[in-house]
Amino acid sequence: MPLSHSTRLLCIGHDSSMLAELRKSLEAHYEFYAAESDEQAIAMIREQGPYEAVLTDLPNNIELLEEIRSLSPSSVRILLAQENDAGIARKAEETGQIYRYILQPCASDVLLSTIDTAVAENDRVLHKKQLETETQEFLSKSDRLRSAMMLDPELGIGSPDAM
Repeated sequence: MPLSHSTRLLCIGHDSSMLAELRKSLEAHYEFYAAESDEQAIAMIREQGPYEAVLTDLPNNIELLEEIRSLSPSSVRILLAQENDAGIARKAEETGQIYRYILQPCASDVLLSTIDTAVAENDRVLHKKQLETETQEFLSKSDRLRSAMMLDPELGIGSPDAM
């Protein structure tokens, strides 16, 4: 079952018929956006991003994936690959350029499940990082408060009340 219609999904491809098929399969489940070129995709990410997920069929364009990761590190990147591109796709996955690749053709339920799993896992990772940051900030403030309580502000020496 798809996560939510509010999940923003950017699909990038040079084949307008492929983008039309993706739109037909995915727009009922996600807030669907499409880009027909690398330049259009980058402009959309800069102007309208971030997107929770970016789906692309451009396996030979590792530079695009790197730029997307740089511009929108919180976006999950998923690659649609053909059988003859599986090696490139596997390398992109292993080096962290993409979350996962899907061999085409694939059933729409496989695509939906992959997107949902990727976004949910990414949300958990981002939430964990946020909690870790908040915990560190809390501990730092707690340490400063403890230190301040140990000093007598008038004398600048250890407070007998803190001992």
